[in-house]
Amino acid sequence: MARDMDAQYFNLDNWDDLSSKYPDEEIWKINERFLDIQTSSGREIYLSHYPDDYLEGDSFYTKEIHYLIDNGYRFVDEGESGMLLDKVLDIFSDIFGKDIFLTEKQIAVEHMGFFKIKYRYLPLEYDIILENDRGVFSIEIYDNEGAHRNLYGIKNIIVKQEKKM
Repeated sequence: MARDMDAQYFNLDNWDDLSSKYPDEEIWKINERFLDIQTSSGREIYLSHYPDDYLEGDSFYTKEIHYLIDNGYRFVDEGESGMLLDKVLDIFSDIFGKDIFLTEKQIAVEHMGFFKIKYRYLPLEYDIILENDRGVFSIEIYDNEGAHRNLYGIKNIIVKQEKKM
């Protein structure tokens, strides 16, 4: 999950080897140090599992949840808005491939599902802005001079470019 998001993550490739040589307390110190670095830099932390399901017990994940809570983090369920956003990002990557890149990403799903994603479409030097605010989804497109464009116009330009090739 973190790799797909191009996010930083902690993974011990040699878990079996380490866990056979060191007690859990020593391994937790390594994990805790990683969390110290992430929290001190103010990073957003995305969890792979719903935290409420892991508040009890003594697993490393449970310890991570409690560590984050103790350090002022709160958990936001991105729910359907988060899934919608992931789907939109995947679709844009599939359609445009290397011709488009992400220039801005604001996500505050706890504020009525708000998100704003801005892409730069390189062949035409267009900015494409996807925004969801209070359930109203919009797509805005601007050329390099700041003029507003529509999807139909872009489609026609792309088709003309493909015919020239």
